[in-house]
Amino acid sequence: MKSTADIIIDRITSFSPINENGFDVIKQVVNLYNKIGFTKDFYKVFFILLENRNKFEPYSSIINSLIRDIGLFQYLEEDKLDKFKDAVALNTFLCPQIREDSKTVFHYPQAKIFYTLLSGQSVILSAPTSFGKSLIIDAIISKKIFKNIVIIVPTIALIDETRKRLNIFSNHYKIITHPTQLKQENNVYILTQERAIIDGFIDEVDFFVIDEFYKLSPQNLNYEDSRCDILNLAFYKLYKKCKHFYMLGPNIDRLANNIEGSISYVFFKEEFPTVGTLVYREKGEATALNIYQIYLRNREQTLVYCNGPKSIAKLADGLISIKPRIEKDNTIYNLCNWIKDTYHQDWSIIKYLQHGIGVHHARLPRSLAQFIVELFNAKKLDILLCTSTIIEGVNTSAKNVVMHEQKIGKNDLDYFTFNNIAGRAGRMFKHFIGNVFIFSDPPQEKLPYVDIPVISQNSDTSINVLLGMDANDLSDSSYNKIAKFYDDTNSFLIDTVKRNPQIAPESQLRLAEDIIKNGKEWHTDLYWDNIPTYSQLSFVCHLIFEYFNGENLAFQSVRSERQLAFLINRLKYKYETKYIIQSSINKDKGTRYESSVDVYISKHLNFIRLWATFHFPNILMCISDIQKEVYQNLGMSFGDYSYYAKSVESLFFDPALICLEEYGIPLEISRKIETEISFEGNLDLTINKLKSIDIQKLTLTTFEKYFLAHAIKYI
Repeated sequence: MKSTADIIIDRITSFSPINENGFDVIKQVVNLYNKIGFTKDFYKVFFILLENRNKFEPYSSIINSLIRDIGLFQYLEEDKLDKFKDAVALNTFLCPQIREDSKTVFHYPQAKIFYTLLSGQSVILSAPTSFGKSLIIDAIISKKIFKNIVIIVPTIALIDETRKRLNIFSNHYKIITHPTQLKQENNVYILTQERAIIDGFIDEVDFFVIDEFYKLSPQNLNYEDSRCDILNLAFYKLYKKCKHFYMLGPNIDRLANNIEGSISYVFFKEEFPTVGTLVYREKGEATALNIYQIYLRNREQTLVYCNGPKSIAKLADGLISIKPRIEKDNTIYNLCNWIKDTYHQDWSIIKYLQHGIGVHHARLPRSLAQFIVELFNAKKLDILLCTSTIIEGVNTSAKNVVMHEQKIGKNDLDYFTFNNIAGRAGRMFKHFIGNVFIFSDPPQEKLPYVDIPVISQNSDTSINVLLGMDANDLSDSSYNKIAKFYDDTNSFLIDTVKRNPQIAPESQLRLAEDIIKNGKEWHTDLYWDNIPTYSQLSFVCHLIFEYFNGENLAFQSVRSERQLAFLINRLKYKYETKYIIQSSINKDKGTRYESSVDVYISKHLNFIRLWATFHFPNILMCISDIQKEVYQNLGMSFGDYSYYAKSVESLFFDPALICLEEYGIPLEISRKIETEISFEGNLDLTINKLKSIDIQKLTLTTFEKYFLAHAIKYI
C-alpha cells in the first residue's frame, strides 16, 4: 500500500491543470508538512514539487511561504514574492557579498553555522554532500576579518577546485597552494595535509578549515592510515597556532566520547538536504547494457561509480560497443588528436571520448582528468565513469549516479561511503531530484563516529602521530610507547624521525642501526651529493626495497630495485612521454611481458605520479637525513641528497612546471615553453608570466594554445 507521501508525489508528477485543481494538490503538500515537518518522509515530496513548480504557477505565494518556513531561502522566487515577511526573510538570510555580480542566500542551518563561527566559536559540521558546507568558508573569507586562513583538503584535485572557487578573493588575499610561493600580509593557504606540516612553511594562523574531517579517524572508512596520521599532525600543528577552526564532512554520527572537553567546539549534525535523492533498486546485473539503458531513460548526465581503473576499462569497453559515437565536437575531436600525439594513438581513452564517455581515476594525469570533468559538466560527455575520486575532488553536476559495484578496493562499501557517493546525484539549482541506481541492496544504516587520535591518544594511536607531538603534550602511556626513540642510544635520530612522519619510524631506526654497523663499508655508496653515480643510485634503491617496503609501494608498479634505479636514472634525459611508452612497447614485443597499450601507459603514469614525484624523493630525503645523523655521530663525512631529490621530484624540469599540473597545464605543454615561463622554480613569477603572456605567439599547436588559455582563466 502506498504511503501518503507517495500518493502526493504521484499527484504532483501527473498533475494537469486541465483536469485537476492545483490548489488541492498544494493543500495536500502543506497538510503533510504541518503534520510531519521537514523530515525524510517529506523531502521527496518537497523537491518533486520544486521540480514541477511551473505546473503550479498560480500558487507561487503558497510555495514561497512553504520554502520560507522550511528555511531553504535560496529557492524563493524573488520576483514573485507578494508578502512582506517573505521579502524580509530573504534579506535576513543574505550571505555576505561574495561576487559583485550576484547575491547569495543562506538556508537556515548555513546561517546558524556561519554566525556561530563569527562569534569566535569553533564548529565541527556533519552534513549531506549537497548541504553547501563550502559556501560558509567563502562567506567567512569574504568578511576579511582574518589575515591568515589555512584550508586543508584531502587531494590535489580539491586544491585546484578550491583555488578556482576562491580566486575571487585574490585582490585581498594571496592564494597559496605550494610551499615555494612567497607569503604576503593576507594569505589563504589551500593545502593537502602533507604540505601543511612542512617545517617553516606556515607561520601565523588566524583561522583554519579541515575539509572531510572524518579522515582524521583511523577506522574502516579511512583506507590510507598513513595519510590519516599526517592529517592528525596537520591538525595538531594548526591547533597549536590557532584554536579557531571549522571542520566539515558528511554523514558523521558523532565524535568519540574521549574528545569531549579536550578541545573546544560546537558539533552540528545536520540532515538538511538541498536536493532530493531517489534510490532505485534495479533488477539484473550491472552490465554495460543495463547501465546504458538507465542513461537512456532521461538522457541526463550520468555518473557511474566503479571499483577501480580495471573495472572502468571493462565497463567502458562494453559501453562503446552499444553506445553510438557522438556528433563531432571540435573540443573533443582536438583533445583526442592531442592525446594521440602526446601519449599513443591506441590509448582506449580516445575511443571512450569519441562515444561521449569520460573516465576519471587517480592514475590519469591531473590536468587531463580535470579537463574531462569539465567536458562532462559542460554536457559534452554524457557518461562519466569514476572510482572513489567521485568523493575526493570531482565537482560534478550529475542527474544520475549508478553504482556499478558496491565495493571500494576489496572492501564492501559501508553506509557512510555509500551515502557519500549517492550524494553526488542532484545539484542545487540544476537538479532538484537526483537519481541513484543500485544493483544490490544498500549497506545497513550505520553512521560512524570520528576519533581524533592526536587528541584522544588512545591505545591505537600510531607511533608516527605520537612522535610528531611535543613530548610535554603526551600522556604517560603515550610517552612510554615511544620512549625508546628518546633513549641515549637513539635520541640523536629523533629530529630525523619527526621530519619524516610518512615513513614508519621502526624502518628508519632499523636503517640507522645497520648504517652504524656497516658505516665504513657503506660509506662510498652513501657519501655523495649533487648527482649520484649509477652505483650509488642503485644502492639507494636497494635500501628502499630492503628497509622501506619498496616492492609494495605504488600499486607494485616497480618490480625490483634494479628496475627502480633504471627508471629513475632515465628521468634525467627528459624523454617525451610518447617516446617512453613506445620504447616500452617495442622492448616487450614478442616476449612474455607483451601487453596492451593501456597497460604501458598506466605503468608509466603510475611511475611518474607515485614513484618519481612522491615515494622516491620522500624516501631518499629520509635516507639522506638518517645517513647524515649517523655519520655525524660517528665523526665521518656525510652526503646531502636534497638536490637530487628535488631534481627527480620535478622530473629534471623547472619545479614550477610540475606545479602547473595542479593548475590544469600538462607538463607535455609547459615543457615546450619552458624558456618563456621558467624562473628557477619560482612559481609566483611563472604564474605572473603566464597571466601576461601572448599565447598566440607561442610555438604550440592550436589545441595546446586553447588548453593553455583555458587553464590560465582560472589562475
